[in-house]
Amino acid sequence: MRRGRRYIGLCILLFFIVGGFVLWTLYKRDSAGLGQINVAIDGDPIIIASWQPDGERLVIVTIPASFTAQAVRGLGRYPVGSLWQLGSMEGLSGDVFRQSLEELIALPIQWSMSGISQSELFSLRSLPRVLFGEIKTNMSFASYLAVWWKVLTISRDHIVEIPLGASVVTDESQADGTNTAVISLEAVDRALTDEFELPSIRDEKLTVAVSNTTATAGLAEHVARMINRIGGNVTALGNEDVKLGGCQIRGTQKHLDSVTSRVLTRIFDCEPVVSEGEAYADIVVAVGTRYESRFVP
Repeated sequence: MRRGRRYIGLCILLFFIVGGFVLWTLYKRDSAGLGQINVAIDGDPIIIASWQPDGERLVIVTIPASFTAQAVRGLGRYPVGSLWQLGSMEGLSGDVFRQSLEELIALPIQWSMSGISQSELFSLRSLPRVLFGEIKTNMSFASYLAVWWKVLTISRDHIVEIPLGASVVTDESQADGTNTAVISLEAVDRALTDEFELPSIRDEKLTVAVSNTTATAGLAEHVARMINRIGGNVTALGNEDVKLGGCQIRGTQKHLDSVTSRVLTRIFDCEPVVSEGEAYADIVVAVGTRYESRFVP
C-alpha cells in the first residue's frame, strides 16, 4: 500500500516536472525573436502585459478606456475602449485594437484578447474558456497556457505596474462643448521611460538609421520610436526615392547577425540585405508600403 502511494507521488511529481518543462519551452518559443512577450487585453482599463526576456519581470501598463487615441488604418481618433469593436466593424477582428496600441505605446504586441474580465485574466477558470473559444484572442491555447504558468509562478515583487493616468492626456474641446482626454505620445514616452529596453540590444550599442521609402510622412518617426523603446539607438531618420513594398534591413553580415538586427527583422518583417557598410549608421531599416498601410485608409 505504501509502495503504491509512493509510486503515485512520483508520477505526480514527474507530471509537474515534465509539464513545467513543456510550458517553459512554449514560453521561450513564443518570445524567440522579439525577446519579450506582449499581450493587449480589452476592457476597462485596457491592459498591456509584458514579460521581459529573463522571464522574471512582468510589466503591466493600464490605460483608462475613455482616453482617446489615434486608430490605425486612417480611421481617426477613438476612445481606446472602443478599438476592438471598431476593428470588428471593419472586419479586422483584434488587429485594429492591437496595432493601434502598438503605435500608442511604441511596443510590438504579439497577442490581443477580448471578452475576459480583469479578475478572470490568466486564472485557472479562464483556461476552459480559452480552450473552447469563448474568449476572443489570436493566442493559441498552448501559448495562453504558457503565459498562464508564468503568471502563476511569478513573484509579486517582480511585477511593475504603470498606470497611464491624467498626466498623459490633454483636454481638447469638442464642437458640442465637451472635453475629450486625448493621449499625448510624448507624455507616454516620459511615463514608460526605459521599462521595456532589452539588455541584449542596449548592450550591443549599434547605431540604427530609419528610412521612409513611401510618400506618407512620419513613418520613420513611428519606427524609430519603437526601436528606441526596446533599447535601440536610432541616430538618423531619412527618406529614400526607391519605393519598397516590404521592409529591408541593411548592414554588413556581422551587423545583420547581431541581436539588434534579428529582433528588428522580426518586428518589422524585414528582408536582410548585406551591404558593404552604411555611411551614417551600423544598420539601416527601410520601411515601405506594407507598414504604410497602417496609417492610410
